[in-house]
Amino acid sequence: MRGGIGLIGLVLALVITGLLVKRQLGTAVATPPLVRPALPGAAGAPPAAVPLNPLPQQTKEAVDALMQKPRPMPEEP
Repeated sequence: MRGGIGLIGLVLALVITGLLVKRQLGTAVATPPLVRPALPGAAGAPPAAVPLNPLPQQTKEAVDALMQKPRPMPEEP
C-alpha cells in the first residue's frame, strides 16, 4: 500500500515536471528575434559597416595592452 502511493506520487511528479519542461521549451522557441534599434546617423550605412558587438575587440585590445607592460622583478635579499 505504502509503495503504491509512493510510486503514484513519483509518476505524478514526473508528469508535472515533463509538462513544465515542455511549456518552457515551447516558449523559448516561440520568442521573436531581438531587433536592434537604428543608430543615429547610420541610416544609409549598410548593416555590415556597423559593429554589432565591440566587446571582443575591446577585450583583445585591453589584453594586448596589459601584455606589453613588463612585470616588476622582485628584489633579491
